[in-house]
Amino acid sequence: GANTFPCALSAPIIIDNKVYGILTLDSSSARAFDKDDIRMMEYFTSEMSVVIKNSELIKNAIHFSRYDALTDVHNRHYFEDIAQMALDEAVRYKGHIHIVLFDLDDFKSVNDTNGHASGDQVLKLFAKTIQDSIRGSDVFARFGGDEFIALFRNSKTEDIEKRILSIKKELSDSALVFEGM
Repeated sequence: GANTFPCALSAPIIIDNKVYGILTLDSSSARAFDKDDIRMMEYFTSEMSVVIKNSELIKNAIHFSRYDALTDVHNRHYFEDIAQMALDEAVRYKGHIHIVLFDLDDFKSVNDTNGHASGDQVLKLFAKTIQDSIRGSDVFARFGGDEFIALFRNSKTEDIEKRILSIKKELSDSALVFEGM
């Protein structure tokens, strides 16, 4: 019951010197492909490599237009766009939003004492802790430096306060050990 083809033409799709895939043409006729077919196959796989690589570059550009490269949470620009839409929606439907600004106290001393790599670890841990503690409908972003911002849709103030206290506790229970310390 298996399909068998007496003739096949295959060529790799290569991106950055790595095989990304293989394009294969099968024929039920023996000796179905000639030199022109081989050249055409090489052309197609070469063009496919360019298209795939460009789509990856575009995907990365879109990602970094919305996300902070260090913490991988939204960036300020994207947050401002989302916040404006959320505000417009809240006004239109008589809803409400809360915006909370987070600032890491004495963060400069971490960089000064332990170096910027340690400061980066602190920022990553802080961002991950917050991101893991909010709802999918909430928006969290790095606002700049050691400042972060969150937008909460349709939440009660008391619920946000409880969530913030829970986050503070989780952060106070977290420890980072810096090499050489």
